Amino acid sequence: MAFESMLDQFKTYGGGVLFAAARRKLRMRSAELRRRMGAPQELPYEFAVTPPRYVHTSLEPRPDPKTINWVIPPFVRGAGGHRTIFRMARDLEAAGFDNEFYIAGESLFQTDAEATQAMRAFFYDLRGSVHVDLNGMRPCHSVFATAWETAYPVHAFQAARRKLYFVQDDEPAFFPASSGNALADATYRFGFDCVCAGPWLEEKMRGLGARAVSFRLAYDPEVYRLPDPARVTRGQRERPRVVFYARHITQRRGVELGFLALTLLKRRRPEVEVVFFGATDSPYKLEFDAVGRGKLREDELAELYASATVGLSISLSNYSLIPQEMLATGLPVVETNHPSLQLVYPEPGPALKLVPPEPYALAAALEAQIDAALEAPVKMSTAAASLVHGLAWDDAAAIVAQELRFTPS
Repeated sequence: MAFESMLDQFKTYGGGVLFAAARRKLRMRSAELRRRMGAPQELPYEFAVTPPRYVHTSLEPRPDPKTINWVIPPFVRGAGGHRTIFRMARDLEAAGFDNEFYIAGESLFQTDAEATQAMRAFFYDLRGSVHVDLNGMRPCHSVFATAWETAYPVHAFQAARRKLYFVQDDEPAFFPASSGNALADATYRFGFDCVCAGPWLEEKMRGLGARAVSFRLAYDPEVYRLPDPARVTRGQRERPRVVFYARHITQRRGVELGFLALTLLKRRRPEVEVVFFGATDSPYKLEFDAVGRGKLREDELAELYASATVGLSISLSNYSLIPQEMLATGLPVVETNHPSLQLVYPEPGPALKLVPPEPYALAAALEAQIDAALEAPVKMSTAAASLVHGLAWDDAAAIVAQELRFTPS
């Protein structure tokens, strides 16, 4: 790791977190070495059969109906799924709910205070605290699982009146046919009530027999907003610019598909500039130059979107935050025709092209969007913003709050 990168990491996470990350990486390398030598490995997914040693095993007489525990995976700065969780918790706090967060799995943070400080610095300044140990999780009225791994400790927890599942993705799709796929799929039959990001997941959970409601993913209008028409420069840029979400460590983002499509586009339109974000470097050898911007703050993302001609986002397990935020800045978007997007945008119009997840289809759509944006930049920007006009996190939080007030029979 370059010195500048190490310094940035230190400023972002602090020395204790960096030490924990280095220790974890060393342990992973040691495990890989043992695997190559044929030595027995630790059995993965042991959390599925080894529940935490909860101190509380039964409810206090009448838990406050507005107390919520969120069991979350470990987090780092810029994690989109965590951003939605903490944003929802922030809006629920405003509605009078009381949130506490518990990390399931090996966290980078050593203490509750360190994890809480990171949550407030990376995401939102919530009243609730983050706890690095599930043991001792407080009794509560409602407890949320927020990812398939967290569903197992929630399933084992007995000090809650109600168990819910905050479903943001079709998580079995993260895996090929495997133990991980089977264990993730099993969690959808734990009997939790489901709060889903979008109607497609709601339909899926209902089809599995769960009670389910859904909310629409939204955006922050104070950050992502349509520039004044006089400032729309997409048609006047010296080089058309494509911005691409390329977080390659997340396989469901289809980064390889995106780079293949951009390879085809650059062969036809060598003048196009490619900027990707979510990672600083591409793990692949590309035949074209591309600039990696890494993980960006929301204000930096909005600025990047406002400078671009078209945005490329690929969603293979459920639709994501990114298209809404791009569209809100007036940026035309190319996305895959995943059913979750088709349900949310049944009539996408000229500013949003939903195409099969194939390199040639994606490349053709990108070229068409570039031409349309260059020809009529203000018209395309207006059409993009109109697709997400009225989407609000307040509305999403109201749906979740109403579900939390529901009393099962």
